[in-house]
Amino acid sequence: MNKVITFIKTYYRFITSIILLSFALISLIVGVYAWFTINSSVDSSSIDVVTSNDNVHFRDRIRIKRYYGNQLVFDKWYYRENENNKNYYEYDFNSDSYILDDQNNKIPMKVTSLFPNEYIDISLWYYPDEEASENTYSLSVGSFDDTNGRFEEIDSSTNNSYTHSALGVFRVGKIDIEEDEEVVNNWSYLCQYNGDYLEDTKFDNVRFYNGSFKTEEGVMINNKKYYQTNFRIQLNFDQYYNKLIYASTNVLSEKLISIGSIKLIA
Repeated sequence: MNKVITFIKTYYRFITSIILLSFALISLIVGVYAWFTINSSVDSSSIDVVTSNDNVHFRDRIRIKRYYGNQLVFDKWYYRENENNKNYYEYDFNSDSYILDDQNNKIPMKVTSLFPNEYIDISLWYYPDEEASENTYSLSVGSFDDTNGRFEEIDSSTNNSYTHSALGVFRVGKIDIEEDEEVVNNWSYLCQYNGDYLEDTKFDNVRFYNGSFKTEEGVMINNKKYYQTNFRIQLNFDQYYNKLIYASTNVLSEKLISIGSIKLIA
């Protein structure tokens, strides 16, 4: 017993440091927690996929893959457009039918609970009519909703409170293939943090790609030339740590944000 007491006295500071570090790690794991849901203003549980030009059309299917680290944990080939409401639902091409839930309802395109080290890859296909075949175009995500994704910081010196958006920990970027490896270029956050006690810069939409039907190579699918874009949505804390110096990670606990649309402007 005396040896134990002597050991504790000798290494008290070291043991205390280890205990505090353990609590810090536990707090980080528990506190760094946010929700991501793809949503639509038309249908509260499905995404809205739209073009600005009647001569440009999305393919009737979209693919979503979800990764934890580099491990694929979710892969849906494909979500298919429903002709009645133009939303996309889970589809089984083997049986050529929509997949139904326990209540016999179609399962909308929705991805939930995005955590650190996780990301979502979305693949889109689209084609222009002859009238738009030489157009330039852009792809963006928009219709953001952070109603349940806001958090406050309090300035201890003035006791003033400042509201920030959890949109600022999500970013989007286009996936390119370079030397046979996937690379995400031109990351853009869904919201810009300007400092602990300054107002965030919010965006109506965030553009992640500028393209050209005239110069890009397409791929033939069912005798029609399609163009393909893959993009990634990721939970990332770089901006959060660099711009909100005094904010703790636990303020993000159980926050909810949504992206309501994918837009092609041509």
